[in-house]
Amino acid sequence: MGKYVIKRLLWLIVVAVCTALVIFTIMYFIPGDPATIALPSTATYAEKEAFRDSLGLNDPFIVQLGSYLYQTFIKFDFGTSWEYNTPVVQELFARFPRTFLLSMINIILAAAIGIPLGIMCALRQNKWQDHTLMVVSMIGVSIPEFWLALMLILLFTARLGWLPAFGIGSPAHWVMPVIAGSFAGIAKNARQTRSSTLETIRSDFVTTARAKGLPERLVIYKHMLPNALIPIINILGAQLTKSIGGTVVIESVFTFPGVGLYMLSGINNRDYPVVRSCVLVLSLFAAVITLLVDLIYAFVDPRIKAQYVVSGKKGGKKK
Repeated sequence: MGKYVIKRLLWLIVVAVCTALVIFTIMYFIPGDPATIALPSTATYAEKEAFRDSLGLNDPFIVQLGSYLYQTFIKFDFGTSWEYNTPVVQELFARFPRTFLLSMINIILAAAIGIPLGIMCALRQNKWQDHTLMVVSMIGVSIPEFWLALMLILLFTARLGWLPAFGIGSPAHWVMPVIAGSFAGIAKNARQTRSSTLETIRSDFVTTARAKGLPERLVIYKHMLPNALIPIINILGAQLTKSIGGTVVIESVFTFPGVGLYMLSGINNRDYPVVRSCVLVLSLFAAVITLLVDLIYAFVDPRIKAQYVVSGKKGGKKK
């Protein structure tokens, strides 16, 4: 198991380098001139050229790429934002905890509400509770986050005046971003849990447990739920990754000062150091979450852990 984890951690280096190469190439070839955006409209051609020279934008592609890789992976320097004139690392350290906290609240809320609802639907299959919740969850999956966020602002801020729409000055500022960010997750978890639980209910070991006369609560929580949770863990991991990477929508609507809003600002202003660093950090976070999900799989299901152990032993023999 340890060899498997070390192997996956080493693959993070490959993921980081490949991500850096791709995002640098994309930002290099997309239209747009950072000098035109950053400097005033009255700037002369000579001033724009001087600005490009100071940032190395007039250097050949391979020179710029080599300099970027050296600064990022050798000196561990993400550069300075052209728009804010502050180190990118400093901004990321300040913003990432907010984005991460918002995403964790969304995931916890989606799991705490969606999973019990899915179990209830499965245990009451084809009853009115099941049909009602499935219709609501279908609506929840279909509603775009940005539309829901705008509707929440119109209702709770513009019409009722209960909640602030922008910023993070108080706990009340977090209410609408959490609702908008977790609503689809609740619906997805409810549907996935229902499907997984129904498959597990029909399993032979559940039938055997009931035939032995075990209490229904024991059958559900000891035998059925642990097996039904395995595919749900994958869904939660994917949701956390999506929540971190997709916060640009929620953060832009509510002006939430996180990584998503920072990256969107960098894209609009062709602030290359900001965009490259945000994409690199988010991709590494997604890779780490994927690894953690695999390890949780092994903790929940001993069969998967045995596969990892066997795979590690084979790798050691080949060496």
